[in-house]
Amino acid sequence: MSEPTLLPLAWGTSFVDFDNDGWLDLFFANGHLHDNIAELEEIGVYKQQNQLFRNRGDGVYTDISSLSGEGMLIEKSSRGTVFGDYDNDGDLDVLVTNINDTPDLLRNDTPPVHRWLGVKLIGNQKSNRDGIGARVTLQNGDTRLLREVKSGGSYLSQNAQQLLVGLGTADQVDRVIVRWQSGIQDVIENVKCNQVLTIREGAGIIID
Repeated sequence: MSEPTLLPLAWGTSFVDFDNDGWLDLFFANGHLHDNIAELEEIGVYKQQNQLFRNRGDGVYTDISSLSGEGMLIEKSSRGTVFGDYDNDGDLDVLVTNINDTPDLLRNDTPPVHRWLGVKLIGNQKSNRDGIGARVTLQNGDTRLLREVKSGGSYLSQNAQQLLVGLGTADQVDRVIVRWQSGIQDVIENVKCNQVLTIREGAGIIID
C-alpha cells in the first residue's frame, strides 16, 4: 500500500468498516498544505483525490478509490473527515471538509449483504453522558470486535458517537460487553443484528 500513499498528503484518516464485513478499511482525506506547491515541485499537487483502501482480511489492503463512485473521484484540498450513519441505513457515510471549498457528503450505498449493530451509550453521573472513553466488545464465539467511543476524530472534526459495527454474516451477537470509565460493566446477551441498541450505564438496554 506504500506506493499509492507516497505522494498524497493525508489529513483526515481513519480505520472504518465501510462494507460491514467485520474488517476495518482505511480512508484518507488528502490535500497539500501549500496552494502554490505546483510552482515549487514538479510532482506537487494542491488538490488531491481522497483514497479508500479495502481490508481483505488477510493483512492486505487494496486501493479501491477509483472504483467507489463519483464522490471518490473529486479532487480538492481536503482536511477533516466525519464518519457516521447519515441516512440511518446501517452503513457508515463520510463528510469531508475542504479548504476554501464546499464540503462533500459521501453517502455509502454499498449493497447490504452484511449485517451490523449500532450501539448508543448513555452515561449516568458516574461516567460522562456521551459515554466517551467507554469500550464496547461484541463477541461471537471466539471472535471479538472491540470499539471505543472517542472524543474528536481528525482535523477539526468530530465523528458520530453512536457506534456502528459490521458483523459480516453473523446471525446475532452472543454478547455485547460495555466497559464504562467508571469501572461499571454492562453485558447484554443474544442480541439481534441490524438494529441500534441504546445502553444506559448500569441499567442495560433501553427499549424505545
